[in-house]
Amino acid sequence: MMKKTRLPVLCGIWALAGMLVLAPGIAAAAAVGVPVAAGQARSEELPEDDRMKAGYSVQFPLTGLFSIGQKDVRPIAVMVENSPAARPQSGLGDADVVYEILAEGDITRFVAFYHSRVPGKVGPVRSIRPYYVDVAAAMDAVLVHAGWSQEAMNRVAAGGVDHFDEVYGDRVYYWRSPDRKPPHNLYTSIEGIRRGMEKKQLRTAWTPVHPVFAGEPVRGEDKLAPDSVGAATGAASGDADAAGASAGVAGAESGGAVGVASGVAGAESGGAAGVASGVAGAESGGAAGVASGVAGAESGGAAGVASGVAGAESGGAAEAEALRLPYSAGYAVSYVYDAVSGQYLRRMNGLAHADAESDRQLAAANVLVCRSNHRVTDSAGRRQVDVQGSGSGYVLTGGMVQEAVWQLRDGLVRTYAADGQEIPLAPGVTWIQFVPVGMEVELGE
Repeated sequence: MMKKTRLPVLCGIWALAGMLVLAPGIAAAAAVGVPVAAGQARSEELPEDDRMKAGYSVQFPLTGLFSIGQKDVRPIAVMVENSPAARPQSGLGDADVVYEILAEGDITRFVAFYHSRVPGKVGPVRSIRPYYVDVAAAMDAVLVHAGWSQEAMNRVAAGGVDHFDEVYGDRVYYWRSPDRKPPHNLYTSIEGIRRGMEKKQLRTAWTPVHPVFAGEPVRGEDKLAPDSVGAATGAASGDADAAGASAGVAGAESGGAVGVASGVAGAESGGAAGVASGVAGAESGGAAGVASGVAGAESGGAAGVASGVAGAESGGAAEAEALRLPYSAGYAVSYVYDAVSGQYLRRMNGLAHADAESDRQLAAANVLVCRSNHRVTDSAGRRQVDVQGSGSGYVLTGGMVQEAVWQLRDGLVRTYAADGQEIPLAPGVTWIQFVPVGMEVELGE
């Protein structure tokens, strides 16, 4: 039985016309990334000799994996539905980065970013909300959707975001599948969108952005200042000044930070102590993780509370091979780590979440959990979700979990340890899970 740790954590005619426009063009697609056949392997699944024989010589920035084509073309961000009637979705397994965030009515939706691979069918495509626009615009991606809320429309117009909207003017780039009922049957093609970019004379050039991957040097200029670590933690709890008082955690002192939680205290002169619910690991001169209800950082260090995660160490990680995110009824997301592949296998409501085209279970090399302020704004349940600020969260990679501060910076959500260093990710696909402040999350071994 899995050992669980619960954490209060602080995504007709028109059909015929569409099919004609979106018919795969292999030569054109190869100039961008890999035209994908159902079930086609990514480069990490191939021995190096086979990878080189396949011509995988270009390292793509969003995954750090090798493929073919050009890496300096703009990514495409597709708004993908996640209601039960939309599952299994098509093309999610070929995205480089996927954000999952709550929409109205306690449902989640995805923003899937396509860059290194060119799937022939992606969807079902649905309408956007303003915070989905924010993450797409941050990456300078072309946004693909079917309708929008008024606020999202305003955000697109104000930001000059390049986009394709099936509802208003771009229907030719989409089609409806006869095997599902509307509105859960609208699809697009990445190659078709790229052709549409040429027809609409949209800019295609892109300055690549990428996270730090394992084995790469961490640049000093990318380091997050220690005071930003503490401020981010407090801000995510809904109070910009709360970085020094929450969940029974007290105080920070000049020259170091003291973390006290659940009646367990620990501080060492000149360093940072982080002890909570059986999680210890502060070393002199270092800084312990960042977590829910963490005392803020002051001069010389940062405080951290692991709130029950066994074995957390200053600047280190603890074993956690399973993650469960209970967004709402029908939207219980979980990941289980597969040590053989080094991937986190995704489940919905306890069942394998597969891609409809390949029938393969969705998987990620990295899962980022980002706690963020969510606020319902109207009777329809629409929300404001803070994706542009920063907050505390968790990084799962390689079967380990590490507490982190997240920040939308230089095009991506990046995660930082308590010392301000960006946390390296494993090469591969990354799923980014935004969750409301206070939502209960389970980590297990």
